[in-house]
Amino acid sequence: MPNHNHRLLAALISLAVALVSVDAAGAEPDANVAGTWAMTVISKMGTSKPTAILIQDGSRLTGTYKGRTGDVPITGIVSSHHVQLDIPIKIMGRELQLTYIGVVDGNMMSGTTKMAQMGEGAFTGKRVP
Repeated sequence: MPNHNHRLLAALISLAVALVSVDAAGAEPDANVAGTWAMTVISKMGTSKPTAILIQDGSRLTGTYKGRTGDVPITGIVSSHHVQLDIPIKIMGRELQLTYIGVVDGNMMSGTTKMAQMGEGAFTGKRVP
């Protein structure tokens, strides 16, 4: 019986290693979003054309957002080809959180924006060469 237990344990370990290898091989790498992005945002507040300068460290994003309210810091994440940018802005003395959630396709990105109580909008972005 002890020999059977060893074979069973060896088979389970082999299966676990194989599953981990398949999962790691199938994982999609994070998109490279580092650089300067020319954005277009359409919302009920109108159309704006901010710039996002992104620095990428693995899946973590930092940088600067240059928009109507001035230059503010960006934080965010990228996972596979999905991106989220979080931007604190001030409008008429009120601090609000602006969030971009989108998909990256090479030098383009698009998705939705959410601004606290101000509602949602749509955005597109193109990496500036």
